[in-house]
Amino acid sequence: MEYAADKIRRLCARLANESPDSEQAAVYRTKLKAATRELMAEQEVWSRTSEPDVHQDKARQSYRSRESDSADGFAEGLKLFNPTKSDSAKKKD
Repeated sequence: MEYAADKIRRLCARLANESPDSEQAAVYRTKLKAATRELMAEQEVWSRTSEPDVHQDKARQSYRSRESDSADGFAEGLKLFNPTKSDSAKKKD
């Protein structure tokens, strides 16, 4: 959105330096109208409300549960690369 606003500012500054009846002023006015439409389109997209979440009939796994499963899986993976006695085997010794 900043780009379009800066473009409009630059065009306005150039237009102010031109004679109102000149061909260059007409070109700047055309570009200014296009830049204004572009800015309005960007503002519309920006201010559009997000879509609501879709209701799920079936309950999904909670975040904490997924987090725990992930940590357990990571720990199991480490055991494959660094085999040691299990805690219960250590107690027997």
